[in-house]
Amino acid sequence: MSKPTKSSLFIVSPSVELGGFYQQLLRRTGSYEQLGNLLVRRGEQAHAARQFDKVKEIGLLLSNTPIKRYRAIGYYFLAVAANSVGNGDQDEA
Repeated sequence: MSKPTKSSLFIVSPSVELGGFYQQLLRRTGSYEQLGNLLVRRGEQAHAARQFDKVKEIGLLLSNTPIKRYRAIGYYFLAVAANSVGNGDQDEA
C-alpha cells in the first residue's frame, strides 16, 4: 500500500518570510565566523522584538555550526524560543 504524495518536489520553509533572510546570509558571509556574528546579531534583534519563531530558526542554524561558541549561543536561542518569556515549555527550555 502506498501513500499519496504532494505533486510539488520543493521543500517549503516553515517560515516563508525567512526565505529572503537565507538569501541575504548567502550573499553577506564568507566564513563561519562572519556567519556566526551575523546570526547572533539577527537573533538578538528577533529576541528584542519577541519574534520567537525567528529566534528558534536562528538558534537551529547556530547550533549546527562547527564553531563551539556559536553552537552554545544557538542552544541558548533555542531555550529562549522554547520558553517564550515564561509562556512556553519551561521543561523543554
